[in-house]
Amino acid sequence: MIIKECAFCSKETLWGDPSEGVCNLSYDGTKFYECESVPISKCPYKLFILGKIDKEELNNRIKERVRK
Repeated sequence: MIIKECAFCSKETLWGDPSEGVCNLSYDGTKFYECESVPISKCPYKLFILGKIDKEELNNRIKERVRK
């Protein structure tokens, strides 16, 4: 599942390398993961789109991930 309107999905990595929709929230210290490969349970935007969390929870989860 790819979320095209996600603010963290990019066609290039933070280093400027081209990508097929890399998720700038899903970083493990060595690489960024493609949006499609990130499980729904790990992606706040996917959970929000599916109605599993509300907007407040979405913002809280994003803040938590950005701080890491």
